[in-house]
Amino acid sequence: MTSRSFSLGAALTLIASAAFPCGNANCPLVTQSQDSVKSKGVWSLDFGYRFMRQNGLVGAGPGDSRPAAPLIDFERQIVLTGHHSDVSMRHSLLQVDVGYGVSSRVTFNLSLPLLTDRAHEQFDLQGNVGTSHNLHGPSNAAGGEAGLASSPTSHGGKGVGDLQVGAALAAFTTSRHSLVVRLGVKAPTGEHKVRDSFGSIDRPDLQPGSGSWDAVGAAQYQRRIRDSEWSASLGAWGGVNGTNDLHYHFGNQISLAAGVVRATPGRLRLSAQVGFHASARDTYLANAVPATGLRTWTFTPGARMRLSPGVGAYMFAKIPVATRVNDAQLKPRVDILAGFSQTF
Repeated sequence: MTSRSFSLGAALTLIASAAFPCGNANCPLVTQSQDSVKSKGVWSLDFGYRFMRQNGLVGAGPGDSRPAAPLIDFERQIVLTGHHSDVSMRHSLLQVDVGYGVSSRVTFNLSLPLLTDRAHEQFDLQGNVGTSHNLHGPSNAAGGEAGLASSPTSHGGKGVGDLQVGAALAAFTTSRHSLVVRLGVKAPTGEHKVRDSFGSIDRPDLQPGSGSWDAVGAAQYQRRIRDSEWSASLGAWGGVNGTNDLHYHFGNQISLAAGVVRATPGRLRLSAQVGFHASARDTYLANAVPATGLRTWTFTPGARMRLSPGVGAYMFAKIPVATRVNDAQLKPRVDILAGFSQTF
């Protein structure tokens, strides 16, 4: 993230580098080193680890113990609503990001999730216990054992995620303010048909990849506040997703953020950000999938430490403040991102 000469890349490092607390494919609008425009010929390398947990049903109503979550049987091409009751979901991600300054105004970026690991717990219907959770036992409509089991079952998936390539363009920059625009494409390199222990295709949100070609874009404006060590930022990010060969489409997303950054006299840089994120409902065979799509407000404090010239460490905590969901879903909890970055 550092460049000693006061070139265009150095100006952008001063003005724009701390406004995005996460990377492109990690979490929109939170900064890693690859998100700022580099000087020509400068490389950046970033290793980031992200951990997020979801638990506690939102939208089910007090005392509501009915199965609330749907399940998609891709083999029979049906959606079974109210199939089970979610308990928790854990996401962890190890990602590498590479950036290269093609020119003084354009930086090429590549992001690859080296390992995505997702684990999920749910209460199955009693009639489904001991079977594949994609092969359905009795339900309320069938008149079987419709009550929930007394203990949860666990499912999970892990693997290499989807590769994302893109470019960041410095639309304009001065010593006081800058505007950086980013465009990218996510390729379906990650596996999206991982099967459970019974041989059925597992649920889409447990897969390492989405199976679809997706487009992403972002714009970030940052301005230094007078001659102080403070700067303020505004940003917007959007993702338009395609439909995979299983006819599943993850809902399009948009994020908005506003934040401040304070560069301390030492090596520490502190930031705080308020953000809004919305995702549309997923669709399957062009029909809306129940219990998908949400709107959430977040607060993200963060810190970045320069360890040596060109080497930095960072940590951010994305804290949900208010969340609204469609139907009943698990509530997101604190989202942690930490890592190391280097420019050379």
